Amino acid sequence: MTPYNYDPDSEDDYPYYRGMKFRFDSKGRVYWRTPLEQSVVIEVSKGLKSVTKKLLKIRPEGGSFRITEAREVLIKIKRDNDAPDVPKFVGILDKEITFKTPEGNLDNNPSGLEPGDLWSGIYDGTRLSFLRSPEPKIWWNTVEDFNVRYHIDLIHTPLPDNLVRELSYWKPLGGSFRVTMDGHIITLIDPKQRVPKHKEQFEQMNDVQQLLVDVKEERTKMFAVYIGKWELTEKLSFVPPRRIGEPITKERRSHLDDLFGSGLKGGSRPIPSSSFVPMDAEPEILDSVSPLDLIPGAGDIAVLEMNQNEIKQEEE
Repeated sequence: MTPYNYDPDSEDDYPYYRGMKFRFDSKGRVYWRTPLEQSVVIEVSKGLKSVTKKLLKIRPEGGSFRITEAREVLIKIKRDNDAPDVPKFVGILDKEITFKTPEGNLDNNPSGLEPGDLWSGIYDGTRLSFLRSPEPKIWWNTVEDFNVRYHIDLIHTPLPDNLVRELSYWKPLGGSFRVTMDGHIITLIDPKQRVPKHKEQFEQMNDVQQLLVDVKEERTKMFAVYIGKWELTEKLSFVPPRRIGEPITKERRSHLDDLFGSGLKGGSRPIPSSSFVPMDAEPEILDSVSPLDLIPGAGDIAVLEMNQNEIKQEEE
């Protein structure tokens, strides 16, 4: 599905509800806010007027919507009383958004930032997760089910090596990060990872920017740093998870036919593989092997659990 030619009047579900979360009321006021117990509200003063008109036609009473890393505007609508809300594609945002604060306009699309700099804007955007083991994996989780992954097709939309290295530097075990509507990649790190320039950058922020740092640290015990800009030339390509009952694709069928039907030589017992630790291995060998090395996918499980904790802290 290509969003740029997606029919907003289509009855088809839009499958990937993601992006920076905004709210709007019946009078057309649009704003971003922190969780209710903090209630820090930042109003949008420009850039969403035409979008708001479309949103009010869909939901006159107001509600929430999201803007993705591809600037797709999405909203959830009710299909009927029993079915869950479904995402609907509203359009593509073609204007810059201005955030109004008592300190003046808040720049959420800054220029001149270096990797590792303290992020001074709103920590929000499309939430993705990554793991570098050994090749980078990037996926998106639904909020409703953290255990369902939609992997990003990195062949069609590759994450540049410099961004992979920077993410891995700050989060060597992997974890979650955000991609803003302007392509900026930001992530939360532990305060123990702070460096001297963070203190100087924090002191140079205005009151609103410092407040955004403070409310995030208060809730998550972490703070946001800048990773770099992902210059996406195409929209992200998601790979839906395989489900029971779906037929094996022709490509996978061909691979399995080759796997089981070629290059086999006599005998019913397999050739020993050097990639496994023998059952009768000496104790000193076993001591040198991490338990995670003996459990297939254990690294993925650890990152998933870490992501769940972080995401739950971020969500309302």
